[in-house]
Amino acid sequence: MQGGHSHSYLSQQLFENVTDNDTSPEPVGDKTASTSYPSHHVNFQAFQAKLLSGGVLDAGPNRSGGEALREAFDEADQRKGDSAQVSDSWVMGAAQWILWGGQRLLFRIFCPHENDPSPGVTVDDWKRWHGKFIDVADGDAHGEECRIVARKAANMMKMIESAMSI
Repeated sequence: MQGGHSHSYLSQQLFENVTDNDTSPEPVGDKTASTSYPSHHVNFQAFQAKLLSGGVLDAGPNRSGGEALREAFDEADQRKGDSAQVSDSWVMGAAQWILWGGQRLLFRIFCPHENDPSPGVTVDDWKRWHGKFIDVADGDAHGEECRIVARKAANMMKMIESAMSI
C-alpha cells in the first residue's frame, strides 16, 4: 500500500480524528455560542453517520445513532433553557443518523455483535424516538427547517420499520 500504511491503520487514524473533533451544539469551555455552531453539530453528525453507514469506519463504543438519539430526546428535559437554534440542532443532528444510517441502526438492534456500539438500544427505543420525531414535525416548538428534517426522519423510520417487519 502506498506509504506503507495498512488500511486498518488509516481507518484508526480517521476514527481518532473524528472522535477528537466531536461536537455539541452548545458552547463548551472557552468557545462562544454563534449562529453557525449549532449547524456545525448537525453537519458533523451527518458526516459521522455517512462514514459509519458506508463502512468507511467501524463504529466504536461512543459512535452510534443511539447516542445521538438519546441526547436529542431522552436528555431533552435536562436542556430546557437551550436556545431555539441549539434545541433544533439536537433534533436535526439525531435525524442525520436515521437519514444516513437508520437501516444499519435498526439492523444492529436485531443483530448485535460483541463490540456493539449501541448497547441498550431496543425496538422500544426505536419506536419511542420515531414518535418523538413525529411530535417535533407536528408541533410548533421547533423551527420550520427542524420540523421538515424531523418529518423526513420519521418517514424514513416508518419505511425502514415496514421493510424490516417490526
